[in-house]
Amino acid sequence: MGACEITSAMDLLLPCQLKLSKPQTCLSPYVHKLIVEDTYSYERDPYVLDKNRLLDFEYICSKLPDEGSQDDLASYFQGCVTALAPMLHSAEDILGNEKTTLVQKYCPLLDWTGQTDQLLELWEMMKAQDDTDDVTVILVATTILERSLGNVYLLEGPEPCPSMLKDLLVSTHLNNILGCHVIQVLRIVIGPPTSLNIRNVVWHGFPFPGEIPRRCIWFIMLLVPSIGQILKNKKVTGLKCREPVSFPSTALISDTKLFMDEDWPEVIVQTEFVSWKTEYFWKKVKQYYLKQRYGYCAALLLFYLEQGLRHVFATVNKCENRVLTAEATTLYTTFDEILNSSLPDNSENKLCHCISPHIINGPRVRDRLSHGEACWKTFPWQLTENLTMVAVALSARFTPEISSNKVLKGTVSKVLRDISEYTVQFHRIAVLKRNLRKCCVKAAKIDNLVDYTPDLSERVYTTDYPLPSIHDQLIDDLQTVCGVMSDHLSANSALHSVQDCLTYTACTRFSSYIDDLLRSKINTLYREKQCQVPDTQCTDREGEVLSVLEHVTSECHTVLNNLQDFVTLRQQQLLDKQLRSRQRENFKKFLTSFPAFVTITNMCNYMCCWQLYHLDTLNHQNCYNQKIRFWKRSLQFCENLRTCSQPDKNKWTDGLDLISQYTKSLHSNVVTQLMCTHENKT
Repeated sequence: MGACEITSAMDLLLPCQLKLSKPQTCLSPYVHKLIVEDTYSYERDPYVLDKNRLLDFEYICSKLPDEGSQDDLASYFQGCVTALAPMLHSAEDILGNEKTTLVQKYCPLLDWTGQTDQLLELWEMMKAQDDTDDVTVILVATTILERSLGNVYLLEGPEPCPSMLKDLLVSTHLNNILGCHVIQVLRIVIGPPTSLNIRNVVWHGFPFPGEIPRRCIWFIMLLVPSIGQILKNKKVTGLKCREPVSFPSTALISDTKLFMDEDWPEVIVQTEFVSWKTEYFWKKVKQYYLKQRYGYCAALLLFYLEQGLRHVFATVNKCENRVLTAEATTLYTTFDEILNSSLPDNSENKLCHCISPHIINGPRVRDRLSHGEACWKTFPWQLTENLTMVAVALSARFTPEISSNKVLKGTVSKVLRDISEYTVQFHRIAVLKRNLRKCCVKAAKIDNLVDYTPDLSERVYTTDYPLPSIHDQLIDDLQTVCGVMSDHLSANSALHSVQDCLTYTACTRFSSYIDDLLRSKINTLYREKQCQVPDTQCTDREGEVLSVLEHVTSECHTVLNNLQDFVTLRQQQLLDKQLRSRQRENFKKFLTSFPAFVTITNMCNYMCCWQLYHLDTLNHQNCYNQKIRFWKRSLQFCENLRTCSQPDKNKWTDGLDLISQYTKSLHSNVVTQLMCTHENKT
C-alpha cells in the first residue's frame, strides 16, 4: 500500500496530529526587506506622474541605477526598488485622494486589455482599504496585465506567446512595441525572482493578507492605463484579445451547500492550516461567492491552499525553511513540488500521510487562472465550490482537538466524508472513461431514430430491426474475438462476458455493460511518474497508448454522429417526398449497413476498455511495440470509417467492406498484438 493510500475515510474526519508551527511571515528576509522595507521612504517624488496622472516611464528610468552585470541582478533590483520607493508613495498619495475623477479619466486607457469592467471593479475595491480585497486586487490585476502584455507581444511575435512572464518581459518583440523604459519598470515590479516579483510572490501564496504594501498595489494598478496611453501615443492597432480557456464540465464533490450554512466558519476559523486569523478571510470568500464573483473566490482559495499546503509539506517533510519565499538561487516551493510524489532528492513526499489522496488530482486551475488564460466573469461556480470543499476539509483537518466534536457533528463532517469517496474527474483516464460511456450511450440511441426498414417501409417498433445476413457473420466473428479477450479478464470481477450483448439489437444492454465495466477503479495518482520507463526512446509508453485510445473513441463518436445526422435528414426528406432516386438507393444501402457501423464502434470501445485495464502490460518493449501497432491500425480503420460516413461521402457499401476486412484480421491481431500471447509461449 502506497503512502497516499493510508488516509482512510475515518482518518480524514479526525484532526491531524501533526503540530504546525506559526511563522510570523512566509517572506524570506531578502524578499521581506525588498517588498516591505525597501519600498518605504519618508521622501516623495510627485514627478513620477505626468500631467495626465499617468506614470512617466522615462522619468522613472532616469532615477534608476545602471543595470550592470547580469551576475549581480539582486543588487541592481535592490537599488531600483530603493530609488522607486518615493515614487510609489507619491503615486499612492495622489491616487488615494483622487480616485473617482482619475478612474473616469483612465477608463478609455483600459480598453487595450479587453477587461475594462473588471479593472474598474478592482479600482472600486481599492477604496475599501481591506487586506483581503488587496490580495484579490493583486491576484486579478497581475493576470490581466500578463494576458494583455501577451496580446501586445502577438502583434509582432510568433505564436505561441511565451508562457512565463519573465520570458515575455525580455522578448525583443514586446520591447520594440512598448519601449525599453516600460519594460524596465515592468521587470522591477513583476520581473524575475530578484525583483519585487509581486505577481509570483502573491500567486504562490507567500504573503499574509495585509503584508504587501498598498503603495505597491496602487503602482501595479497604475501600470495598466499608463501602458494604454503608450499604445495610444504609438497608434498601435490590430490588438486582439485571445479567447479564454474553457474548463471541463465539473461534478460537485459534495451536494452540501456550504455557503448557505452559518455554522461551518466557526469550525474552521481556529485552523492552524495557515498562520494568520482566517475569520475575515472566510467572510470575504463567502461574500464573493454570494455576489457570483466565482473567479475572485477561486483565486483567494488557491492563494490560501498553496500557503497552507506548503506549511504542512514543510513540517511533515522536516524542511521548515521551505515555507519561505526562495531567492534566485533556490527553488520556490510551489504546488508542483508540494503535490509531487517525491522530494528533489527522490525521497518520499510524506504530505499524503496528512491529506486525502482524493483531492490531489485536478484540472490545473491555478496555472490557467494565474496566467490570465481563464475568464474572470465566466469562471465555473462548480470549480469554486469544489475548491471551497477542499479548503474547508484541509482547514478542519488542522483544527485543534477542542473543535473536533464540532467537526464530526456538523456540515463539515459531510464534506469530509464526500471527499473520502471522491472519484477523480480530470485525469486523462477518467476523461477517457467518460467519453467511452458517452459513445456507447449514443450508439444505443441510434436505433430509436430509425423509422424505416431497408425496403423503405415503415418500421414496426414492437419487433427488432431486421438485420441482414452480413450482420450475423459480423457478430460471429466479433464474439469469437471477445471470447478470447474475456478469458484474460477473469482476474477482474467487474469485467464479465460481453458476447451476449454485442449484437446491434442489444446496444442498450451493451451500454450498461460498459458502464459496469468502467466502475472498476484505476489508480491515477502519480501514475505518469510511476509508468515512465527509463533508458528508452519513448519513456511515456502509457501516454502514447492513451493518446491513440482517445483518438479511436473520438472517431467512433464522430461516426455515430454522422449516422444520426444522415438518418434524420434522409427520413425528413423521404417524408417530404424530396428524395431523388439516387438518394433513395443510397438511403437503402444505409439502412442495410448502419447496424454494422454501430456494432463495430461498440467493439472498438470494448477493446479500448480492455486496454485501459491492461495498461500495466506496456512495460515490456516488444509487447508495447505490438500493442501500439495494433492501436494505430485500429485508429486508421476508424478514420476511414468516419470518412465513409461523412455527409459529403455516404459510402455505406465501402464502409461495410472496411468493416469486413478489419473484422477478419481482428482475431489474429488481437491475439498476437493486443494481447501479446506469443510472449507467453516463448
